[in-house]
Amino acid sequence: GLYLSGSVGDAAGGLKILRAAAAGPVAQAAVGVTGAVPTADAVSVADAAWLKQRFECPTPRVALGQALRGIASACIDVSDGVFIDATRLLAASGCAATVEIERLPLSAALRQLLGNEAWRSALCGGEDYELCFTAPEAQAGAIAAIAERTGQAVTRIGVLHQGSGLVLTAAGAVMPFSPAVFDHFGD
Repeated sequence: GLYLSGSVGDAAGGLKILRAAAAGPVAQAAVGVTGAVPTADAVSVADAAWLKQRFECPTPRVALGQALRGIASACIDVSDGVFIDATRLLAASGCAATVEIERLPLSAALRQLLGNEAWRSALCGGEDYELCFTAPEAQAGAIAAIAERTGQAVTRIGVLHQGSGLVLTAAGAVMPFSPAVFDHFGD
């Protein structure tokens, strides 16, 4: 299977909030960041702070990566977005994968910020530094035990198969998708 650690898209959400803050109150309101008393549809001050922290100070998953040695067949950190980095991983491994977007691990804070578009941030947003890895289905139990031991959430997001590339599905149907490449230095 194809797996992800933690949650993805959070750093891109944090960057969106930081850019809005730099642009002033009107832009802050546009992304739903309000004062100490957020509206029902706004991201809370605490969630905004957490998303910004995910961008400014990512946590490398060193313990998980070390524990996966001998279990994972291939691994990459997600610096350029799940779609780009998973595609790189698959190309290096000589196989393809189908990912169900409903399985993408999205934080509650990112869902609150971006609503139904949170999955796009997960696929295209960079700088999360979560681990994307492949492992045989027979290793599912070992992966669950490693996740529990390291205290790190791990989600199977897709299945591997012959071919090349990454196929996305939504509600069981193949979904055409063209990723926006994460720009590390864009505005």
